[in-house]
Amino acid sequence: MRVALFGYPQSGRTTLLQALAGQKRVSQVVTVGVPDHRLDRLSADVGAKKCTPVGVEFSDEAPSVTPEGSKGSTVPDAVRRADAVAIVVREFSDPRIPWHAEPNAERDYDAIQTEFLVHDLQLIERRLERLEREHAARQPGTPEYLQKRLFTSLVDKVSGGSPIRALDLPEDERAVLKDFQFLSAKPLAVVVNCDEGDWADRGWEGRVRALGIPVVRLCATVERDLALMDEAERQEFLSALGIERSARDALIRAVFEMFNLITFFTAGEKETKAWPL
Repeated sequence: MRVALFGYPQSGRTTLLQALAGQKRVSQVVTVGVPDHRLDRLSADVGAKKCTPVGVEFSDEAPSVTPEGSKGSTVPDAVRRADAVAIVVREFSDPRIPWHAEPNAERDYDAIQTEFLVHDLQLIERRLERLEREHAARQPGTPEYLQKRLFTSLVDKVSGGSPIRALDLPEDERAVLKDFQFLSAKPLAVVVNCDEGDWADRGWEGRVRALGIPVVRLCATVERDLALMDEAERQEFLSALGIERSARDALIRAVFEMFNLITFFTAGEKETKAWPL
């Protein structure tokens, strides 16, 4: 399971990746264990020497694109190849950032959503152009004919602002779409990178959650600092902030749950392990 972090420059993607990895120096791809209290309890019950959680890969391979230079065709290959996307939007204040001096997470979220829809519409139109030249696409019942009918139906929906993941499509049509790298078909999460202490939700976040998209508010700098602390320091710091648990863990868990997988456990004194199924 690979999740691509995507956001505009200075949105905090790199800091977030450091928080997820628990390290200041990280590569562009890190594997993070999914927090699971059931695994911890099971491991303690059997006295396991090793505890192995489910792993999720987070990548920050995407080159930065400013809002002004953003076009559907500029979406990086790393995002296209990912199994899911976590959009990182800036809500923290920083006068050093040269564009959009005043942060507006809702604006950036909507702009990136539009970016993904434009990318998908371009992909649909290119595929339809190829199908128009294929004789088989004019023969009822052929895979090419059915694909042409499906893609034609997607044009109005996607151009009208509907992401593919939200469309009510039968399983056979969704299977066809899996062969293409549609961004709006991928599971999506939103990370609102805010100032320390600004934990209150904004109205637009409820609109996004109503679509089944998890939204996690966090301060990436705080989360990175927490991840670098030992457990005693971490609990003391969380208590001082008035927070029960790290938003990092909530984000990892929310991302894993987007895949709609179940977790199978194996337990023994040598190793207790969680497996995604």
